[in-house]
Amino acid sequence: QTKSLLVLNDRLERSNKSLDQFSRMISHDLKNGLNRIMGFTRMLMQIEKDRLTTEGLEVAGKISQNTDDMVLTVNRILDFAQSKGSNLQIQKFAINELIQKILLGFHEQIQEINGRYELESELIEVEADPICMKQIFENLISNAIKYRSSERTLLLKVSIMDMGADILIVFEDNGIGIKPGDEEKLFDEY
Repeated sequence: QTKSLLVLNDRLERSNKSLDQFSRMISHDLKNGLNRIMGFTRMLMQIEKDRLTTEGLEVAGKISQNTDDMVLTVNRILDFAQSKGSNLQIQKFAINELIQKILLGFHEQIQEINGRYELESELIEVEADPICMKQIFENLISNAIKYRSSERTLLLKVSIMDMGADILIVFEDNGIGIKPGDEEKLFDEY
């Protein structure tokens, strides 16, 4: 029995090593592609800066900023995978400012579908990992857009309330809702 445990342990170690190598390879490939996009965007902004409109420069700036954010996200995912989930970077930050920045990032997309969003909040500071929070909030907003109703204009309301010992963050939309029976799937890993 000890021998079979040693064999299983050896297989697990090899599997983990392979997974780590795969994570590094994928991370490297993703970052290379993103770095090329950033480089081409910066070249475009330098070479064509006199011909680009203000709107064109703004769009190029957004491409650059979003690509920087993606490189940071890829780095954090790799760090998280290598640390086996124990590498959260807890910081104190204003949660309403983070959500406002994220909403602004979705502004054009929401405007294209004639949607609206509202943020109700006072300045509230939290201690959390801002990148993890950003990913959660982006997923919620993205889902609100993706699962909007065809019968009405999207309205996304975000409210943040200080409840004393807790902070309550509510994302509410008028989308299609969740089908009965699918509630359990909501928190499955994806």
